[in-house]
Amino acid sequence: QVAGAKLDYAIDFADALGAATLSSAAWATISGLTNLGDSTAGTEATVRYTSATAGAVYLANVAATLSTGEIVIAAFRLEIVTRIIVQDLAMAIGAIKVLDALPWTDYLDGDTIASRSWAASGAGLTITSGGTTATPKVTAVSAGTWYATEHIVTASGQEDERSIAIVVRGLT
Repeated sequence: QVAGAKLDYAIDFADALGAATLSSAAWATISGLTNLGDSTAGTEATVRYTSATAGAVYLANVAATLSTGEIVIAAFRLEIVTRIIVQDLAMAIGAIKVLDALPWTDYLDGDTIASRSWAASGAGLTITSGGTTATPKVTAVSAGTWYATEHIVTASGQEDERSIAIVVRGLT
């Protein structure tokens, strides 16, 4: 997960239930990982997490209480990163390019994008136009490796971002 993102995670306890039902679930409190809200519905325990600590690795875990009184614990590893790069491009200084839309559908699990915004890292790349569309126009200004990053907010309030790494070279 990208530092600062606010994402939902769900654990489905269906395989552990047998004839029992899921009565409740309690997500562990973990220093540096903020629980923005959790719920239990049907066979799933869901939580929305955020963390600002790039480089941190957490073992997010939940204790599920079954109707039989049994408690089942499940966990997953959550690593917080600076950025997630989904595409690499090369451009020449002065080149202008309309970026392809990023493949959000696979990440959203049925949620939809309510708003989006693009930002460029450093002075070597600028968002020329379309900074709130799926396909912005970028201009390569100076040599180096720069990132065009799309930040989204979904209809359910999740926030995430993905980046395109763009290598800009001077042509001589």
